Amino acid sequence: MLHTTRGIVLRTIRYSDKAVIANIYTELFGLQGYLIHTGKNKKSALLQPLTCLEITVEHKTNKSLQRIKEAACSPQFRDIPYNTLKSSLAIFIAEVFYRSVKEEENNIPLFNFLCSTALLLDEETENCSNFHLAFLVQLTGYLGFFPGNEYSENNTIFDLEEGVFFSGKPLHSNFIAGETARCFSQLMRSPLNEHATISIHKSHRKELLYALMNYYRLHLQGMSEVRSHKVLEEVMG
Repeated sequence: MLHTTRGIVLRTIRYSDKAVIANIYTELFGLQGYLIHTGKNKKSALLQPLTCLEITVEHKTNKSLQRIKEAACSPQFRDIPYNTLKSSLAIFIAEVFYRSVKEEENNIPLFNFLCSTALLLDEETENCSNFHLAFLVQLTGYLGFFPGNEYSENNTIFDLEEGVFFSGKPLHSNFIAGETARCFSQLMRSPLNEHATISIHKSHRKELLYALMNYYRLHLQGMSEVRSHKVLEEVMG
């Protein structure tokens, strides 16, 4: 049976000279793998990370690879493919999402969040230096480990293992403190579309990225290493 659904490309793997396997997060079926016949150059624009698609697919329960009959960009990005920083951010966001979400079932709020993230990134005209950090913080709310309390005058240390702010340092090294913890709390309180209003120094931005990657590993069992953040750091300078 054929179904039409929206989907967002997370990654592709070359299967043969004329086909790739694309991991796509779909509105109807969650995370799915699709075998797509492309030729050597055809359809490459459709398969870039974070591309939003409308696809017509065959869907068979308990099958590891599904088949796409038709695919089209919906909408087509106007800036991400031509903007080095935005394309690097798209690769990073798609990789984090792929390594964090394994659901083979629909989750409409999560799909809508990822879709709105992609569209916001493409349309953004402000500085995008904090975009990836804001995304990482907001995504934790959909994955079940959004911080349990807020930064305050007394609680200035965020325990990455417990997911809460405390007044004293924990006995382990998985925590952030000081200005980095304050910036983290600002990201918690701000929706993604306000990322550019938060002032974060370059050094704190880097510390926050590593802390958030550690936060994900601590709370998502079996999460593999995200590699694209290293390329992102080089692009951001």
